[in-house]
Amino acid sequence: MDVPIKIGEIVELEITAQNPNGEGISKKEDFIIFVKNAKKGEMCKARITDIKRTFAIAEKL
Repeated sequence: MDVPIKIGEIVELEITAQNPNGEGISKKEDFIIFVKNAKKGEMCKARITDIKRTFAIAEKL
């Protein structure tokens, strides 16, 4: 799978779900992004801080 983002990139995301750790979950081109301190239902800007094989981690700005 091609990764549609890169570390340090700032993206605008719609948080569509939340995981048990309290991170918001979003997708960009079917690539999952976990956003720290984001809540389900909100739109937010986030900076990508880490990219794994099947998902990315971001911090809410």
